[in-house]
Amino acid sequence: MRAAALILALGSAHASAAPLTCADVEADHETADAKTKAAYEAALAAKHLAAITLESADPGELPSEDAATKSVGNGVAAWKQFAYKHRQAIASETYRSDGWKDGDKPELVKDAKGDIWKVQRKPTTKPWKTVSVKACSWGCWGFAGHGVARPMSFTRDVWLLPAKATYRGTIEVAYVAPTLVVTYVHEDCAPPP
Repeated sequence: MRAAALILALGSAHASAAPLTCADVEADHETADAKTKAAYEAALAAKHLAAITLESADPGELPSEDAATKSVGNGVAAWKQFAYKHRQAIASETYRSDGWKDGDKPELVKDAKGDIWKVQRKPTTKPWKTVSVKACSWGCWGFAGHGVARPMSFTRDVWLLPAKATYRGTIEVAYVAPTLVVTYVHEDCAPPP
């Protein structure tokens, strides 16, 4: 996850060299991401876990949170195994699907027995490199941009379990996340489009 590989410090920089630009530190940002990804994958391997992509079902988008919740398994609780169209499945919490909130999708893994777990990452940040960057108020990687407002809608994610697999719950995966520490020096910029 990009956020785990980046620490931001707002305010004036205390570096002796002139501040860099976002383009100057993009390679360092990508390196920190790659180091964090490798540390996470090593932590999964140490627990004998492997990332998995499950077949998903699309319950559709509904106009209310209550309707979306009830549309899956007659309102089955999130992260409880249930029967869904002649298969075993699990479902996420209900969330807004109109782009208002873009959360990270849950990470699912399988263990050595083939059972399924939802990962709760537990990164410990470790500064890898510190840089001073001259950037707009939204920083190098923080502006989400504008878009057309869509009508409010809600949904739940549903994943179909492989045959004979059981959903076991949440598993914590701890790892060290090498981080790029960025101190921003404010630069006046035109408002983004």
